[in-house]
Parts: sequence; C-alpha cells; structure tokens
Amino acid sequence: MDTSRDFNDSSFLEKLKAGFRDRYEEGREDYRQAYYGARELQGLDPEDARIKTTLATNPTFVTARDLIADTFPKAPERFKSEKIYRGQRDERGMALHSDRAVRGGQVLGTIANDLTQDNSRTLWWLLNAPQATGNVLNELALSKAAPELFAHEDTRVEVPVMVDGKPKRYDSDEYTKRNLDVHAKAVSAGLISQEGVKRKGIGQKDGKFTRRKYAPGDVASLAIPTGIAINAGIGLLNPLGGSGGYTAVLPSQDDMTRTSNVVGEVGAKYILGKTGNLLPYEEFSKYRPDVDIGEYNRYKAFKYDKDIDVNPFDDGQVTLPVGVAKFTMEGIHGPEAQFLGRSLPVTTTLVPYLGALLGGVAGVTNESPDKYGKKRRRPIKRGLIGGMAGLAVGSTTGLIAEELRRRASSNQVQTEGGNAEQYLQ
Repeated sequence: MDTSRDFNDSSFLEKLKAGFRDRYEEGREDYRQAYYGARELQGLDPEDARIKTTLATNPTFVTARDLIADTFPKAPERFKSEKIYRGQRDERGMALHSDRAVRGGQVLGTIANDLTQDNSRTLWWLLNAPQATGNVLNELALSKAAPELFAHEDTRVEVPVMVDGKPKRYDSDEYTKRNLDVHAKAVSAGLISQEGVKRKGIGQKDGKFTRRKYAPGDVASLAIPTGIAINAGIGLLNPLGGSGGYTAVLPSQDDMTRTSNVVGEVGAKYILGKTGNLLPYEEFSKYRPDVDIGEYNRYKAFKYDKDIDVNPFDDGQVTLPVGVAKFTMEGIHGPEAQFLGRSLPVTTTLVPYLGALLGGVAGVTNESPDKYGKKRRRPIKRGLIGGMAGLAVGSTTGLIAEELRRRASSNQVQTEGGNAEQYLQ
C-alpha cells in the first residue's frame, strides 16, 4: 500500500476495508521476491535455512514482527523485522500504513489471507515428521555456525546494461565499448548468457556479480548423518520388514516381521514415514525377553493415550494435546520421546542424532591448513566427516547405554520370576 495515500476524508469503515483489501490480495510470492531482493543486497544466496525462509516469507509472522518493531522499539532485534528486508517490502508497496484504522484492516486482511492461502499451515507441513523436524534443526544449527554456507562471494565482474537481450549502445562510443567489454567479460566468466540471463547461483550486489560459495545440493548433504540417526532410530532403514519386536509395515502372512512387498515396504517407510506395530507379547518377548507383560501393556497404554498430561513428576510422562508429542522415562526402550506416533528412544535415536548434529557443527567451523599452509574452512567435506564421526560416537554411546539398561531390566525380570536366559545368552 502507498503509505503516502491520504485517508483523512475516509470513514473508519472505508479505511478498514482499504487496509483489509491491501493485505488480503497479497500472495506469498510478493514476500518471497522482497526477501530474495533483500538477501541479494546483502550478498547472500536467495535461500537460507528452510525454517528461516519459511518464516521470513510468511505474511503473518512478518506482520507480527513489523508490529513488534513499531510498538516495542527496544525489543530484542531477533523479534523485530530485519531492516533491509522491511525496506524492500516498503519499496514494493507492502508497508504498514500509519493510520490506525488502515493498519487494523491490514492486520485483519493478513489473518484472512493466512486462512485462505494456508500460509501458517506450511510451517506445520515443514515439521510434521521426525525426519523433517530433525533436518530443519540440523540445517538451522549449521546456518548459525557457518553462515557462509548460504552466502555469495564477490566476482569483481561488473554487471552490463542490457536492452532487449543485447548490451546497451550509448551515444558515446567510449561508453558503448566499455559496456560491450563488461558484457564480454561476464559471458566469458560464465556469469551470464549472451542475452544477459544470469547463470544458476549468480546474483549481484553494488553493480557487480556475486557467485554463491556452496551449491545447495552440497549443503543439503550435510543432513545425511542426522538423517541416518533419525531414520535408523525409528526403524526405517530395514527394507525387509520390522526389527526388534515390531511387525513389517506390509507384513507377510507367514511371518509378521517380514514384508510381503519390498518395494511397497520401502515406499511406505521412506515416502510415508510408516513404521510397523508392536508384535503380540508372545512374539515380542522372543525378541525382548527383558520386557515383562506388565511393562509391555503399560507402554502400549502410554503409546495410544491422548489425554493431556503436562506433569512429568507424578508418573514420569508428558502428553501434549491430541498426543502430538509425548515423553516417558520408563518405556520399553528406556527414556523415550514420541512425535506423531513415532518412537524416538533417547539412547538409540536422540543421542546418535545429537552426536551427528554436534559433529557436523564442529566440522563446518573447523579450520585446517591448505597445501600452502594457509588456514581455511572446508565446511562441506569437514561437516560430513564431523557429522559421520559424531554419529558413530553417539550411536556407540547410545547402544552401550541401552545394552546396560536392558541387562539391568533383564536381571530384574529374572529376579521377579521371568525368564531372561535367552536375552542374556
């Protein structure tokens, strides 16, 4: 909206309607273009960590931060609008109006826009699986530790002036020759096509081309160690069926732990994130004789209970509304978190994940000497090495801790009359 527009002769309702219409008509693409423009001005890649980009192009979150910046100028900067990004939105006619009635309409229009365009639901869609949430947290940590992963570097090559796909010709032969030379240099450097179209990974700042330092695919590969930790922990890496007392997603009639369709099993696990169910106790106890029938039944009751419980001190359990997330100190896997019904044992999932995350962060921030003895970072290579090393350490630590816990549980079962011989053997 043009903030210089005068609404003095308009009624309150007219102002409200004008503000509402202004924001309701906007699309997420408007915010995306402004965001990309602001990042290019700062010499950054258009895309940042996904959670940052998602929030920065969400009209509701952006408007809330604008209001915080205007209402509470002394609030911490992380809660307020980023100034360059806000400037880009202001230039595009997306500023909040100074008139209170118009501004109120803009807020209402933003809310209505959110409801019809599913803006805030995209945040949930980004986080609605353990693997996705783990990936987002890992990417956010890496972007904080090594911002250069999403940055551009100056090529020192000027941007030519183009007209209709050709270098502009000036009245002055000197200016024309210089522009042609700039164009030829940019083409020769692989920055633009003959028609002046930027190649992938190319931006511009202060009249010169920039090139992103690291390819998005390479940056995304830094999520491999944490991805392995999460997927292995919730049992998605076995293409042949279930593991450790669980059925296959598509069980065969002869053996519920084996799949009847390997392709379908892989698809259900990888694409849909499905996991098998607990085997009946008679079968489950063959894999986990350290778990008695009482513990098994208590765990099943916890797993399917959706009643809200926010007090962990009475029974060691927490359950958030509709069971979206849970935690128990005494599950069949020991301390365990659950997210959307997926089990995330502390020892065999969260500890390996944390190890992989910390190892990756240490790797991307590590400096090592090159062949000339000059210290430099190699964030992709060292981030992967650090992440895999952290995964190995975390997995080993978690497995040892889980083994000790199961042996202690097995001894207790045996003392109370259960049969733990199979497990101990």
